[in-house]
Amino acid sequence: MIKIILFDLGNVLIKIDFDAFWKSLGLSANEISYYKESYAKITRQYEKGLISTEEYLRNLRLKFDNRFSEKRIAGAFESIMQTPVEGANEFLSKILKKYHIAVASNTNELHFRKVSEEYQEIIKSFRDYYLSYKLNVMKPDRKFYEYILRDKKIEPEQILLIDDIYENVDGAIKVGMKGIVFENYEKLMKVIKQYGIHI
Repeated sequence: MIKIILFDLGNVLIKIDFDAFWKSLGLSANEISYYKESYAKITRQYEKGLISTEEYLRNLRLKFDNRFSEKRIAGAFESIMQTPVEGANEFLSKILKKYHIAVASNTNELHFRKVSEEYQEIIKSFRDYYLSYKLNVMKPDRKFYEYILRDKKIEPEQILLIDDIYENVDGAIKVGMKGIVFENYEKLMKVIKQYGIHI
């Protein structure tokens, strides 16, 4: 029996657009190609909680040769987090009455702060928040899922992860959890019935 349902944040609860970062800075395709690899490396460190927000913004400012202020970089980075995924609010309002729900996401302080402030109606629905930058580990590393199991002290098969990335769902399944690759809430409403969840 499922007791806890874990929700990914990006593209499950909140739409994300990674290209919005580059658009906001007004960089050309060639410039994006030049910066993309180092940007991804620094951002991964940030999402693992290995560097602070201040260090992250400073590192990017230097990487961009001081072309942009840290404030502008922060605004561009926050623009990646868009609006709630269609159907998210309605689904959560139904499921939170019957199940313990938690966020389990690869994210960072800037993004989580933005969604917490702008979309309180979604974020406040959850009882727990398992965030990569707080845990210092990212999905699909098994340590991420094992932390949740230790924290909740229940059997892995009693936890269901809903995530839009197959590798993350597969990682959950490998430690004994259940998992669903998210596409949309209309389809999710049908698929969760296979796990004995009726809302």
